Amino acid sequence: MPEFVPQGAVGAFPNMREIHRRAVRGPVNPLDKSTIVSIYPRPIKFKNVTLSPGRWFLAAGSMEKPAILTIGPSSWFKDVGLDEPLLEIVQSSVMIADSLVKDYLNGMFACNMNDSVPGLLFIPGEIERADLKDKDKYKNLMSRTLDKQMNYYRNLVKYADALWARSNGNPLALNDEMRMAARALGVQDKDWMKDHSRIDLVPCFACGEFKNPEYPICKSCHTVDPNHPKAKLVHKADPFASLNQPEGK
Repeated sequence: MPEFVPQGAVGAFPNMREIHRRAVRGPVNPLDKSTIVSIYPRPIKFKNVTLSPGRWFLAAGSMEKPAILTIGPSSWFKDVGLDEPLLEIVQSSVMIADSLVKDYLNGMFACNMNDSVPGLLFIPGEIERADLKDKDKYKNLMSRTLDKQMNYYRNLVKYADALWARSNGNPLALNDEMRMAARALGVQDKDWMKDHSRIDLVPCFACGEFKNPEYPICKSCHTVDPNHPKAKLVHKADPFASLNQPEGK
């Protein structure tokens, strides 16, 4: 007797049941288009493993240059029987766009889905970036979107202040969106914004303490970095400044 080869194994031929169960895609309506618009200054990746197509990418946007993503309909497939082909269930582009926007926003901290929302929305139909500047059609819509995003930024800054105080100045209590909101609102004088700048510091070659790389002298050990471009200027101004050894050695 021939050796039994399980279905789906390497080298196996598909039988009639597998052929019948193959999904048959229907024609796509070329007029079924929707556009997702973003003034949120971060790129967004959308993913839905149950849909085909189910992956989209939207670049970072701004009020001056909104990011746009035009999408069409997607489908999911229903199993209606062992010997029947998979039934394609088509979802319109409006349903897909609405689902992508809401699913993304619902998981964001400080977003209430009302008046405190990042600048992400969808518009039925296919539009271009130049169309968003039409005063009659989209000016009020984009203005309201910007107002909601600014409210979202203000709420993020309020939460950041509270978390910073309750965590005794722990930078891990804050996220990058809060710092982004502070920069957008022009309130970079916050203590938690100053602490975040420590990420850009470099260790001193003499004592190991972190220092600003733009300055040649370490504020902790007062040693001049000999490899710094401004080291010669410091030595010229103060001939007794140590250029090679830490103070006291």
